[in-house]
Amino acid sequence: VRNTDDTPLTDSNIDSLITLKDTYGYDIDFDATIDANKKVITIDPTSNLSYSQTVYVAISASVEDSSDNPITASYATFTTTGTTTTAPTVTFSPADGATGVAISSNITITFDEAVRNTDDTPLTDSNIDSLITLKDTYGYDIDFDATIDANKKVITIDPTSNLSYSQTVYVAISASVEDSSGNPITASSATFTTVQYPQY
Repeated sequence: VRNTDDTPLTDSNIDSLITLKDTYGYDIDFDATIDANKKVITIDPTSNLSYSQTVYVAISASVEDSSDNPITASYATFTTTGTTTTAPTVTFSPADGATGVAISSNITITFDEAVRNTDDTPLTDSNIDSLITLKDTYGYDIDFDATIDANKKVITIDPTSNLSYSQTVYVAISASVEDSSGNPITASSATFTTVQYPQY
């Protein structure tokens, strides 16, 4: 097959013809290649798919044979197999016990696999804030806005204002998210201290 404008399909132009989405309709990152005979497209997801994940893959009516006969737009849906009883790991940055952290720093919470709410609904930028606790040296809340990446693995916490100098910051996430097999995380937290006021 070739493109419908009669140009050849190549590893550099094949990705745009493919759609790959997860259970919730979010794009799954991938790299696609086509063999030398122009008959087989291989789609390689950037990361492993999740357990028990429904995956949607499609190709548009954008390729044709040498006689200009285009394919019919086609798709398939499949579900990955297997389950795990291991809960996702939680990693904070800055790390627990870190010192000298820049006052303009954002905070990230990273999981080793995709996570969702424990009621099986997807995590979104609009519902993630309620799962996070961010407090200052005296236990007062620090205002912030949190977002989650498209792969549902990294939460970024952006304090509304810069943190204070020499401030102890406590960040936590409750046991309110789980992996696709229903394994919830353990409630986790980290405490770090910002850099001292610069001496001139």
